[in-house]
Amino acid sequence: MQSHPELTQHVGRNTLAGVAATGLAASAVAAGLYELVPDAVLLGWGLMQVVCMASRWFTGRALLSHTQADPAWERALRRYVVAMAASGFVWGLASLQAVVYADMQSQLFVLAILLGIVGGAVATVSPVFNAYVAYMGGMMGVQIVAFLIGGGKLGVLMGMLTMLYTVVVFVAGRTLSRTMLDSLALRSALQTAKEEADAANIAKTKFLSSMSHELRTPLNAILGFAQLLQLDRELDDKQRDSTREILLAGDHLLTLINEILDLARIESGQVVLNMEAVPLADLLHECETLARSMADKHGVRVAFATIDPRLNLKTDRLRLKQVLLNLLSNGIKYNRRGGQVSLDCELLPQDRLRITVRDTGNGIPKALQPQLFQAFNRLGKEAGQHEGTGIGLVITRELVQLLGGTLGFESTEGVGSEFWVDLPASPLPA
Repeated sequence: MQSHPELTQHVGRNTLAGVAATGLAASAVAAGLYELVPDAVLLGWGLMQVVCMASRWFTGRALLSHTQADPAWERALRRYVVAMAASGFVWGLASLQAVVYADMQSQLFVLAILLGIVGGAVATVSPVFNAYVAYMGGMMGVQIVAFLIGGGKLGVLMGMLTMLYTVVVFVAGRTLSRTMLDSLALRSALQTAKEEADAANIAKTKFLSSMSHELRTPLNAILGFAQLLQLDRELDDKQRDSTREILLAGDHLLTLINEILDLARIESGQVVLNMEAVPLADLLHECETLARSMADKHGVRVAFATIDPRLNLKTDRLRLKQVLLNLLSNGIKYNRRGGQVSLDCELLPQDRLRITVRDTGNGIPKALQPQLFQAFNRLGKEAGQHEGTGIGLVITRELVQLLGGTLGFESTEGVGSEFWVDLPASPLPA
């Protein structure tokens, strides 16, 4: 199975834990066999363990300093595999000593420690699967042979059980290694997709920015000439209606261009906020003046709550005004004649302010509410009398989030809708 530099670095970071566990387990085995195994044999085995632990430490830590692009990575990996194979073989010699010199109780003690070492290696070594196989093969191979040649039915039984355990931990290690490789492949694919999406988004923003300028130039000329035509007193009624249609269509197209460009800027993170202390009462007065002008044309009443002049918001004045005007214009456009749009403010706990815009329109059907913030989705109003782009609320929600707030809504079909914006607010002075 192919190794991956990130997995080898994962193993390298776990080298200290593996070496420490090896040292503790080796000390336990030496203590258990101390009075049973000749001193020279036990001492030689201990020295081999020290050499293997040192080799494992140096080769494991070396994995941290290389990437796949580095030619030294494969050499470091091969050295680590050899070190792990040697370490596994030395561990296998422990079981051979137990079979040759110790009683059955001591053999079971050594066996328990070795099985625990192999189980622990699943987490610390198996991500580099070839090193795990070398380690486990050296350890379990010698151990199985030792039990089988030890003679007796019990030795054969223990050898068979050890082989079965070896298969189990082999499968567990392979599964973990494959899972981590798949995870890395998925993460790499996601990163590539993200980079491609970011590049496409940047290209889209540049394209829209360029096209907006290209479209605005002839469009402004069309609107300018249409406005001049409106001033011509020699036009008959039909010609005046045609001129008015040109102006309405041109204004709508200009709004569409501006909103698409605005959305592209927001999505690409190119919106720069000018955060400042904004007196809320002054801002709402400006919004009320503009909203009343629009409401008069639609036969809708506008009601604004009285705001304490001491209340300030740390926000971007222009962008918050854009948010509120969009909510107010939607409440006016999609209202019924003789209906009402109201704006209220409420201080919430933890220095938050809620601005709520309510209307008495037809409301939004419950089935369509999940689609409310989908770009270019006008919820079946495409053929209605009110023109729109279907991205106003998308821009509004994005702007509210940029301002550190949240946008929510409730709507009842046949009754009306209310949208609220929760924003950070400066506390009123005592």
